[in-house]
Amino acid sequence: MVRYNIDYSESGVVVPGPSHEPVNKTMPDKVNDVEEYIRSFPKVDSHYCRSSTKRDYLEPTLNIRMMYRLYNESCGDRGMEPVKENVYRKIFNEKFNLGFHKPSKDMCDSCALYDNLKKADGLTKEHQTARDAHLARKVEAREA
Repeated sequence: MVRYNIDYSESGVVVPGPSHEPVNKTMPDKVNDVEEYIRSFPKVDSHYCRSSTKRDYLEPTLNIRMMYRLYNESCGDRGMEPVKENVYRKIFNEKFNLGFHKPSKDMCDSCALYDNLKKADGLTKEHQTARDAHLARKVEAREA
């Protein structure tokens, strides 16, 4: 075989045939549709960890399987063929830096106090006013 290639080819080197796309490759328009769908979920950035991480967080009630079910229903409503769950999961994990819960250290003292008072039904109007002012300062600081 080596002797044949040397004798019958111009350069003496085996030239590989043309490469082709795999037949089971997911179409780019479907990948783009999945990416747009994942981007449509509201994201919550980290409060204290934002300097050390670029990860965004989704609602803690969500998970990838639930998001896929919602995507599947959305495709059915639009008359589109959905991608398989493993493809959806691969796109989610490889192209997005998303998590499903906020880190436990991500709550400041005033937010923790507010949550504790809310759970214990000890919330007063002053606490609510202080909370609103705190959130306004937080938004202002992020925009600066």
